Amino acid sequence: MINLQNINLYTGIYSIAGGIITAWLTYKIFLFNRIGRGWLAVMWAFIFMALRRALGFMSDFNILPDYKTYFKFTEYIILVIITTCLLYGFYAMLKNFEGFDIVERKVQSKLRRKK
Repeated sequence: MINLQNINLYTGIYSIAGGIITAWLTYKIFLFNRIGRGWLAVMWAFIFMALRRALGFMSDFNILPDYKTYFKFTEYIILVIITTCLLYGFYAMLKNFEGFDIVERKVQSKLRRKK
């Protein structure tokens, strides 16, 4: 028989570690191009996702049971922060890509005029 508590433990640890690793990778992408502050917002979203999962993990395993209500409330606040970071991050990245497209068209137009 499958032990659900072990599955919850392993998926929780994997989720937290995956969030931290993903945040690190998005930071590395930001360092590579340094023009997209949107990547920093996405990085913070992944950090908050890992934090939210850690709070859920603590709640699931009855760690600090007196604070369970606070953990739940904090999880809702973190969800709003995650959504805000992702919205800002992807909107900023979209604007950067649109800017790249405009620059590319201008360069192509100038090159055609030179020929």
